[in-house]
Amino acid sequence: MYDQANRSHTWKSYFDRLPTTLYYPAATYQHLVIFLETIQREQITPIDIQTWQTLQLFLMEPSWLQDKKRKTIQLRVFEQLKQNPTFVANILQQYSNISLFSDTISKQESLFFTLCALIRIATNIPGQHSIVQYKNRFLDCIQQSPTKWTPLIKGADWLIDELQEDSGPLFEFLNQVALIITDVKPPVDIVQQAMEQWMEQDSSVSLHTLDKSLNNLNSLFQDTFKNLENKKPTPRK
Repeated sequence: MYDQANRSHTWKSYFDRLPTTLYYPAATYQHLVIFLETIQREQITPIDIQTWQTLQLFLMEPSWLQDKKRKTIQLRVFEQLKQNPTFVANILQQYSNISLFSDTISKQESLFFTLCALIRIATNIPGQHSIVQYKNRFLDCIQQSPTKWTPLIKGADWLIDELQEDSGPLFEFLNQVALIITDVKPPVDIVQQAMEQWMEQDSSVSLHTLDKSLNNLNSLFQDTFKNLENKKPTPRK
């Protein structure tokens, strides 16, 4: 879906409200001009970081969802990124200290979307070895302390469903992240919890009742066998 109202700056983190719908930014030729100017700069400014937050979602958008106009704009952006490799280098520098982004959900989301967009760039522009190295360093970091990265890991599982892709470098990356096991225990099943409480509270009474029932059943079987024994026919000579 598209964010035609451009409300992305007022929305809270996607990770705060999973599962949810990912809104791709509106893209016009005016947006394209802003994107291209940002990519051409030698140094990144705070405004450029805000532009990148919009651009990264646009780069993540799957081709099956795009019309001809959006595909054309996206191709122009990839071509500009190819001609200006400094921009990617600056983005990697901004997000170089990966461990610092585990502090809050919003920081994890920012890093997550950045890396997803960088993987799209590496997919469309050959020779992006720095992106591949960064991705591997990122995976090592979250595998060392998966519990701290629980929101991001859940976010990867959510984004797989949102993108509706079953192949490609981005899908493979998201699947790797989603399969990382955390130490967070799942919520206790309500039925299981009720059974445990019943066993704790009523175990002595219940066991006494069960024992009495088994004794009664045993007596019934013994009486039945005696009756059958008494009713045996006399053997023929």
